[in-house]
Amino acid sequence: MRIVVLSSGSSGNAVFLEIGGKRLLIDVGMNRSFIKRELDRVHVPIGMLDGIFITHSHRDHTSGLPSLLKQLGAPLPIYIGRDTAEELKRFNIIDLTHYPYLHCINSMKYVAWADSSLTVLPLKLVHDVPVLGFYFEADDGNAVYITDTGFLPQVHAKHLYDREYYIFESNYDEDMLVSCSYPDVLKARIRSEKGHMSNEYSAHCISKLIGPHTKKVVLAHISENSNTEDLALVAHRRALQEGNFDLNNIVCAHQRRSLTVLDPKYGAALH
Repeated sequence: MRIVVLSSGSSGNAVFLEIGGKRLLIDVGMNRSFIKRELDRVHVPIGMLDGIFITHSHRDHTSGLPSLLKQLGAPLPIYIGRDTAEELKRFNIIDLTHYPYLHCINSMKYVAWADSSLTVLPLKLVHDVPVLGFYFEADDGNAVYITDTGFLPQVHAKHLYDREYYIFESNYDEDMLVSCSYPDVLKARIRSEKGHMSNEYSAHCISKLIGPHTKKVVLAHISENSNTEDLALVAHRRALQEGNFDLNNIVCAHQRRSLTVLDPKYGAALH
């Protein structure tokens, strides 16, 4: 199992996950050259990907998809909610209507492969457009990917408890959001139930989810304007300080810079 967060934040989101013998991308919010360069750094040929999972239609998660598909030598399966596929067409990002390897997926309906132990459970989240989170599980490990949601629906908690790796949104600091230069309407959207998770709310969720099998928590989608990595870390370490979890295993994903979370073959994690 390997996990590399290639980029995370409003400038673009993309994660490489190798699990159950499958090499996957979660979101393609960076251009092809960036993704190729970052994958090269972890010795993954871009032409060896097995599929792409798309969370939602916002450009910071999908803008690189057209160029990536155009330049790859072979068609690549895309796993995406039907509403999101329709929005990509409507927003003139990419028309997947006749794409032969399109797999429209639904919340709470497992995705599985005949030649792999991997299963993926899509989870409906709450944002200003339809959005999915994902739980990946295979013989070699498991991982949770939750970003771009105003809150975590309680119905999903049982599927997310005590997992090994969490990539989990910690978007904004309450005080920084109030004082930043965003217009009031944007601040209200970010704070709403269809917006993003604050440091404090994210930390509360993580404190309820992690368990004895949890190895690492990656704080993701950290705002450049209304948050800092230090503030995100402080909030989560404070929430977890009374438990047995090693606080050094809470790390931050970066904008426009890779974070190797797990790569047993090529060395320890890079922070």
